[in-house]
Amino acid sequence: MNSILTTTFLDLVFKSFLIAWFITSFEPLQNLLFKINNKYLCFLTKVFTCTKCTSFWIGLTMGLIFFWQVAIFVAIAAAIIGYIWDEYIKRNSINLK
Repeated sequence: MNSILTTTFLDLVFKSFLIAWFITSFEPLQNLLFKINNKYLCFLTKVFTCTKCTSFWIGLTMGLIFFWQVAIFVAIAAAIIGYIWDEYIKRNSINLK
């Protein structure tokens, strides 16, 4: 029973991060967000351009839909992975241009 719980939890965490990474890295979607950036929808641009924020909200949503008992833990774990991605991997990568 514990291995099923762990597998489901880890699957949700990594899927949440991957969806958040796609949203924040996919340039046509980012261009669309910047085009609809008006005073009523400016929160969309603020949330969906940050990997940490997007990971948290996608993780919370997926956690509530699929595994509601530990939804906040899924969101926190996805946000931590998003933080690690932003702070260490993305900033320290070698620019090959």
